[in-house]
Amino acid sequence: MFISTGTSVRGRWLSPVLLLVVIGTAFAEENADLDFNPTFFNDSRGRAVDVSAFRKGNPVIPGVYKVDVYLNDQWLGQEPLVAKPSRTGGGIYCFSTEQLSRWGVDWKAMAAQAPAGVGQLDTQCVDFAQWPDAARLQVEISDLRADLTIAQAYLLRRSRGEVDPSRWDSGITAGFVNYRASMNQSQGEGMTQSQSYLGLATGLNLGEWRLRHNGGYRAQSRRGVAMAGDYQTINSYAEHDITAWRSQLSLGQYYTPGELFDSVPFIGAQLSSDDRMLPDSQRGFAPQVRGVADGNATVTIRQGNNVLYEKTVPPGPFIIDDLYPTSYAGDLQVSITQANGNVRRFVVPFASVTQLIRPGTSRFSLAAGRHRNDDLSQGPAFAQGTYQRGLSNVVTAYSGSQLADGYASLLLGSAVSTPIGALGLDLTQSRTTGLAQRKADNGNGQSYRLSYSELVNYSKTHFTLAAYRFSSENYLTFNDYAQLRSQADGVAPGRPRSRFQMNIDQPLAEGWGSVYLSGASQNYWAGKRGSDMTYQAGYSNHYRWGGVSLNVSRSQALNGNYQNQYMVSVSLPLGGPRGSGYLNLSSSVRDSRTLSSQVSYSAQAGSRNELNYNVSASNDRQEGVASRSAAVLGQYRASKVNLEAGLSSSSGYRQTNLGASGSLVVHSGGVTFSQSQGDTFALLSAPGAQGAEVDNGLGVNLDRKGYAVVAGLVPYRENRVSLAPRGIANDVELEVSSNVTSPRSGSIVRLDFATRKGTPILLTLTRSDGAMMPVGAPVLDVHGAQLTQLGQGNRLFLRTEKATQTLQVVTGDKPGQRCIAEVDIPQPAGQQATGYIQLSTTCHAP
Repeated sequence: MFISTGTSVRGRWLSPVLLLVVIGTAFAEENADLDFNPTFFNDSRGRAVDVSAFRKGNPVIPGVYKVDVYLNDQWLGQEPLVAKPSRTGGGIYCFSTEQLSRWGVDWKAMAAQAPAGVGQLDTQCVDFAQWPDAARLQVEISDLRADLTIAQAYLLRRSRGEVDPSRWDSGITAGFVNYRASMNQSQGEGMTQSQSYLGLATGLNLGEWRLRHNGGYRAQSRRGVAMAGDYQTINSYAEHDITAWRSQLSLGQYYTPGELFDSVPFIGAQLSSDDRMLPDSQRGFAPQVRGVADGNATVTIRQGNNVLYEKTVPPGPFIIDDLYPTSYAGDLQVSITQANGNVRRFVVPFASVTQLIRPGTSRFSLAAGRHRNDDLSQGPAFAQGTYQRGLSNVVTAYSGSQLADGYASLLLGSAVSTPIGALGLDLTQSRTTGLAQRKADNGNGQSYRLSYSELVNYSKTHFTLAAYRFSSENYLTFNDYAQLRSQADGVAPGRPRSRFQMNIDQPLAEGWGSVYLSGASQNYWAGKRGSDMTYQAGYSNHYRWGGVSLNVSRSQALNGNYQNQYMVSVSLPLGGPRGSGYLNLSSSVRDSRTLSSQVSYSAQAGSRNELNYNVSASNDRQEGVASRSAAVLGQYRASKVNLEAGLSSSSGYRQTNLGASGSLVVHSGGVTFSQSQGDTFALLSAPGAQGAEVDNGLGVNLDRKGYAVVAGLVPYRENRVSLAPRGIANDVELEVSSNVTSPRSGSIVRLDFATRKGTPILLTLTRSDGAMMPVGAPVLDVHGAQLTQLGQGNRLFLRTEKATQTLQVVTGDKPGQRCIAEVDIPQPAGQQATGYIQLSTTCHAP
């Protein structure tokens, strides 16, 4: 029987149980017993439905529920909610004090203001009914939603994005290896040559300490003769958080910060502020490498003699913005090696702009050690210190000093926030006395730097970095001094005289696209190099039918010659939403002597777009000589590794390349492989849930041991990692599908996802005397632990690992008001189309 709810909800009908839920929720807070007229609650056969379980409100099944939590109407995420039976009957929902602290609730102040008669606070289950005037918790268990309302007096004041340091997770004892391997083989002009590269970023975490090593191995062969391989160490160091000072302690081979002085590679010790530990509202440039590849090309990025990065890119413009942090110290030398063996090189200068910091905050660094450069016989010992202080909303003052035997420098400067942008001006004075081989370079020198950064609101012009530096002839940086000091031949390096660096982005009127300009220019006082210059400018716009871009670049090669390149490209989308691709047409002219035209098609495939591929063809004409080429490049993102392969063929040349990248984490449970790379990891553990998909993992699944690795977590911030049950066996259930962690930088945190293994059963009970049993009646095991509750039609759902399960159904409040059912589960249960098996049995009186 169903009851019409009247004209206010015309055409809608509510079942008796749903009506009880609505009424029970409305009166639950009064804790008064409710009596329902049984005349209105009959089943389809006219039998009365026992609804006595709803007399004290909605029945509460004890356990832990994963619900969406809202605090004062602000979503906090999915959190565990505890359900417990209450002393007055029914049940209560509650959270722990740890959760309240994490959400910014001052539960200690609440406990101090508890009304008279309230006992000791249960830290694992706070009953908000004890504070009727300060707190209120409303739970809609059918929607898995909990709304918590807390008076403002009991909320802590926190900065936006702040995570309490007590929640920063140092992780487990474990090690990891990030790897990027590539192999290229070229054939042309009767000669075959190959080269291989393996880049490694490794680490071992021991308690609060993090040990790191970065390096790379390169080997090559020519005409079938292997040449000696070479392993280059970029750096090895140990790190430890100094939480009270919001800083990092680094020991070993490291780099000084580059905000004020040029970054110095050294071996020694450093204590430096880490802005990542600050809240978002209190936080104050890493280089990007852009270029254009004429065909499948290998991009190699070096810093000094160290190879930092190597990757094969498809034809067209590219951008590389995922360099390891160890590379943020000095100019980058970029080479683009085409399939036909042609190599283009350019330099990406890097000098970060001085940043304003908030009033009342400070930033510092202290370093001591020995200058590190493999090309020098022995670097000088030195000490360096820098300090920045926000004096007001407008002015930031900063200073620094470098001291070594025969060298000293002092920097003074200030950054000012003005209506036209942020300006920084500083002066560095150097004094050199320790150059016995080049006494002419001894003496005093000065360097002046002006920097500017601003977003011009009315025109939307974004100056991400504009800086100018001028240095006198006798000015030496500490890196210059270390190089001159170790040179016995007395040949001085080219010392910068002036440098100008700028990046501008300018959106045009709506529908007209945007333009950008970036570049750097530098000249020298002495040495073989007279000047360096590189810039790029471009225009791009998107239309309904596709996109258009124009690019112009000019760079100066190491031999002093200039290279100019002009490129126009058109991109056309093809196909539907799934498996769609892009047809790209481009044409470029270089130095008025080389004309290149390209056509390429790129697309993704797979249920999760795990396969990316690019097919291209080009026609080049250089000084009247024409050549044609074709290339194909594929990249596959597997759960445990990223793979890539390419083939290029042109007039007289042929090149093949293979590559693989990923990471592995060694922990107490074994070795877990992953496609993702990073320095801060989450190790997921869900026993028995192999095959489950990681929502944050872009195709990562739990392995056969129930482990998976997710990299790229944001340190000192809340990171949510979730599992989807897709792919797991029917007899396994994820009791928790989401976890939140706030890892320290470089940590490997373990996230445990509780699972429950057992056969899923939908059971229909029939009472031996034919009577109906109460809806919502508790269903217990032989030990009296509640497993579930009875639903409509005497049905219940449970999961069990046993071949035989004994159930007790509590049918009333009096002793003996219960029945017992014996359930035999078929073995093996097998896979069902519904995901569960349906059984029926009789419930007998004890």
